[in-house]
Amino acid sequence: MAGPSDNIGDQNGPKRSLARIMVVEDEPSLVTLLRYNLSKEGYEVVVCGDGDSALSEALEQAPDLILLDWMLPGRSGINVCKTLRAHPTLKRVPILMVTARGDSEDVVKGLKAGADAYIRKPFAMSELFHLIRQHLRILDPRRSRGTLVLDDLVMKPSSSEARRGVRDLNLGEPERVLLQTMVERPGRIFPRQELYAKLASKGLVARAHNGGGDSQNDSGSDGDLDPAAQRKLDSLIRNLRKELTKGGEADLLRSVRGIGFAVESQS
Repeated sequence: MAGPSDNIGDQNGPKRSLARIMVVEDEPSLVTLLRYNLSKEGYEVVVCGDGDSALSEALEQAPDLILLDWMLPGRSGINVCKTLRAHPTLKRVPILMVTARGDSEDVVKGLKAGADAYIRKPFAMSELFHLIRQHLRILDPRRSRGTLVLDDLVMKPSSSEARRGVRDLNLGEPERVLLQTMVERPGRIFPRQELYAKLASKGLVARAHNGGGDSQNDSGSDGDLDPAAQRKLDSLIRNLRKELTKGGEADLLRSVRGIGFAVESQS
């Protein structure tokens, strides 16, 4: 059952909340900590202790962002994530997976289920708030008239135009596709296999094969890409990073060892 929402007020009346955040967590002490700190920052908070109530609450009133525990009673966080991503009106809601599971395979599994990012327990509130601010930008990415904007980076997918500030970016088609894919969901960590598969689906790279010669599977780990595919992706990422920063600009690209890459705001 969803708990009451928490709105912050002052002597002049209630403040408008920054965003509505759903916390899906069954550990009482962590719920208390999250509710207090999120409310203190000005967020509206709704708490659900299991996956079924979270889905019901989200359908009744969509949150702006979801903090989702992996290990829940009944329906798992992974199942909840997949269900949300399959729903037409909820599929774009940012989901931050909160988990004590920290190895690369588990992280990739969560990302492939649809999570935008993960944060390992225990975590610092400053780290959590950074992720929340990063992913709430997805709700207002200034995509007016088909334009993508992240800090000083501007992309117009319809014309393949891209620039940083007043400097035009000279991007090959594979690098442009990689950048647009990540800018459309800033802060999300894209597994290497997912990015390579995106390029392969557009005929921009050869399809990858595993060591046995079979087509790539969907596990998303680095091991799914043969050495040639890994080298190709790494080369494209290096080219993209070089072009993004050659004017002395901040590096928007983040490499996550053993998992993949993300584009993040530096503001």
